Amino acid sequence: MTDILLNIKDLCVSYATKKESLEVLQYINLEVFRDEVFGLVGESGSGKSTLASAILGLLQNPGKIDQGQILFDNEDITNMSDKNHRRFLWEQISYIPQGAMNCFNPVIRINEQFHDVIKDHGGQKAYGLNERKIAQLIRSMHLNPDILDKFPHQLSGGMKQRLCIALAIVLNPKLIFADEPTSALDVISQRIVLETLSKARRRLKSSIILIGHDLAIQAQIADRLGIMFSGRLVEIGSVADIFYNPLHEYTKKLISSLPSIQVKQNLNILGADKSQGITKGLKGNEATSFIEVNPGHLVAKSY
Repeated sequence: MTDILLNIKDLCVSYATKKESLEVLQYINLEVFRDEVFGLVGESGSGKSTLASAILGLLQNPGKIDQGQILFDNEDITNMSDKNHRRFLWEQISYIPQGAMNCFNPVIRINEQFHDVIKDHGGQKAYGLNERKIAQLIRSMHLNPDILDKFPHQLSGGMKQRLCIALAIVLNPKLIFADEPTSALDVISQRIVLETLSKARRRLKSSIILIGHDLAIQAQIADRLGIMFSGRLVEIGSVADIFYNPLHEYTKKLISSLPSIQVKQNLNILGADKSQGITKGLKGNEATSFIEVNPGHLVAKSY
């Protein structure tokens, strides 16, 4: 894969407080290719969802982009106008948020919510999207089209999550952000949701940025992984690189935290322990330098 769809250069994001400005993303450099699944992994508070919000243009005050550039399909979208941004979202980049239980308006039927998205974001793609095509999309999610006449409270968590996927792909976007799409679901529902998402991506030939904590899920469907720690990307590589040849100290601890049924092991506590070298070299006012140890396998120079 050599065709770059999303290219992020030296992206820095901060949140302003009354006393100071807190840097939450520091010098993010990332390339996502066409027709790939890129997994973004890290502990809570590492900056994964903030990165998604910055790319999607959904940062809320007091958050702001301090510097950097976001290129999507060779177009600079860092400071896109509100009018263009409204058309850009869902038509080019869509979003599957955390917590599908709460992402639908509880007093509006599902069908109306689909039409709201199509009307507000569809542009030229809205033409030809009739009830029959929406019903076909719902069937591809392994759901009965009758579900469109229901209210959100009448649906299970797995149904809502698959409807979130359908809503995200209704306008055939080139890139889909999936922010922990299987959180709060049982394992059976997780499998159905992941299979549905994977099939939809292959049919559309879209790319996915899959955000989450679950390394097992990432290993199943991701092509490459990016490891985030303390607001920085510290390692990028194929799934095999990350799982079998982790190089950064944080990545090693993340992988070693996976439970094993074959070997009894002590719990390896993760955290910003400088004596263990995790935060070595991660200075807030310096860009992260990467070393390419193997083709496509990048690690922060401080490792």
